[in-house]
Amino acid sequence: MYIKNQQTELFKEHKIESYFSKIRESIFKKIEKYNNTYILNVDINKEIEKILYKYDLVTLKVPTLNKETVLSSITEHKISGHRFPKNIKADPNKEYKIEQVNHLVSFIGNEEFFNYSPTSNNPKTVKACIHNSKLEFTLSNWNKIRDNEETIEKLKKEFSNNLDLIETNLSALKKDVNIFKNNLKTEINKFFTEKKNLITKENKTLEKLKPS
Repeated sequence: MYIKNQQTELFKEHKIESYFSKIRESIFKKIEKYNNTYILNVDINKEIEKILYKYDLVTLKVPTLNKETVLSSITEHKISGHRFPKNIKADPNKEYKIEQVNHLVSFIGNEEFFNYSPTSNNPKTVKACIHNSKLEFTLSNWNKIRDNEETIEKLKKEFSNNLDLIETNLSALKKDVNIFKNNLKTEINKFFTEKKNLITKENKTLEKLKPS
């Protein structure tokens, strides 16, 4: 259960396909402006690597969680009864003291990926805050946590499940990124090959059209 309003649902805002489409569109808009001389003389494989590097696709890193350095704390708060979940009885005009556990999990990689859902069917969302290369999870039973073994086990399991869901989504996104990069290499190769062939044929035709 979550308390902080600033927490957002990860893997929900956009579909990863939209991210890839923007990159692909930007790349092809650029290379379609290459002049004929450059296209005829370019080393296609080197040009592909140059393009991938320029658009940061070589180092495009889906985040990896560092679960070995989780920082946790318990804090106490006064919460108005109107903020309680519907399944918990509370007077909306009364304030209650509750405890919440806060987990900070660091990660390495591009945090932008937390905004995208993978192409896999029905990706699960997870609520958390993102700041300074860390995910912050805020969990509570809307009561006391300290010395409450049942609640401790429940919140521990909830946190563990959240991490599992995040890693499942990140793993799926890594597969999506690898597929995208491989497909993009093929598309760029095809573009240059077809363009080279077209320019060569055109030049040969123009040469033949010249009067002897």
